[in-house]
Amino acid sequence: RYLEKPLDLESLDRLIGEVAQSVKSERVQEGDDVLISHSSQMRRVLESLRMAAPHYRTAVLITGETGTGKEVTARILHTLTWKGKNQRAPFVPVNCAAIPADLLESELFGAAEGSFTGARRTRHGLVAMANQGTLFLDEIGEMPLVLQAKLLRFLETREYRQLGSTTLHEFTGRIVLASNRNLQEEVRQGRFREDLYYRLNVLNIHLPPLRERLEDIQPLALHFLSTICKERGCAMLSIRPADINLLLRLPFPGNVRELRNLIEASFIHTPPHATVLHLTGIPSAHSVLTSPPTPCSTPLAETAPLDLDVATETFIPSAEAFASAHNLTRLEAAEALLIKAAIKHHFGNLVLTARWLGIARQSLYRKLRQFQIRT
Repeated sequence: RYLEKPLDLESLDRLIGEVAQSVKSERVQEGDDVLISHSSQMRRVLESLRMAAPHYRTAVLITGETGTGKEVTARILHTLTWKGKNQRAPFVPVNCAAIPADLLESELFGAAEGSFTGARRTRHGLVAMANQGTLFLDEIGEMPLVLQAKLLRFLETREYRQLGSTTLHEFTGRIVLASNRNLQEEVRQGRFREDLYYRLNVLNIHLPPLRERLEDIQPLALHFLSTICKERGCAMLSIRPADINLLLRLPFPGNVRELRNLIEASFIHTPPHATVLHLTGIPSAHSVLTSPPTPCSTPLAETAPLDLDVATETFIPSAEAFASAHNLTRLEAAEALLIKAAIKHHFGNLVLTARWLGIARQSLYRKLRQFQIRT
């Protein structure tokens, strides 16, 4: 986005409104929980959360690899669901894998006095704690088959009994479940009930791994760095473009959690009074730096010498298509494609882009208008 000279206040006001709306659409934050949605995949996730928010009586299943942010997503859904209705609605997370199987039922639904040895008084469970709020059941694939049948009935009727009691209690909150397993495969292997799977699959929100949404890496890294700097009471650090390029090449098997840990480790190793983060703690950093980068993360300044045969096969058709779509000559289309690549390489910074291209900023702005390039 850019402004033309002489400055027009009406255009400035409109541009500020567009930027504010863009920023609003790219992240939802509540406290320390933030959902970055620069990528198209995460924008769809955010749209799904907003769609699901009013329907709190329908259970939501969140799937994705370990570290993709399933609990953060559940907390954002909790915020969207109860905002303006019940500001003090509780959010109760339950890790089904961390509770022994023989204790999970009593932990969830509670236990009446005398229901088992040592039950000297009636104890309310986690479901009761989450009433009129959100119950988040994480690692649902770890739940024993016997308890899966009781969970299915609970989802169907929204009623439950304490262990050893005949009194029915109604649950009036939201139920969110999560799994890093492929539940369809678990059903085929006989480790997950088929009827429960279909009951959960009404609203399924899948979180893509970080390696499939590279656009989110830079804003996530900056968010984590900003949060850490505020927690430690120090001035905000910056991240070098070369380090951003390195982050874009990492495989991130631990996904967002791994990125967060990497930024924190780098912050710890950054000398006091530094203004730039010293990126450290990267396993096999040398192999990452020397391995061929993925096409969407290739820095222009670090590409291999131009292979004219390869360039002809890939660049010429792209220029042909761009020229036809925008009514340009092939030379103009080639120039437009170079400008777009340079803008992407400099993460949208038009000042650096113009400097790299060797032209004045005003010339760059003029070409953006001429070629109808949006930034």
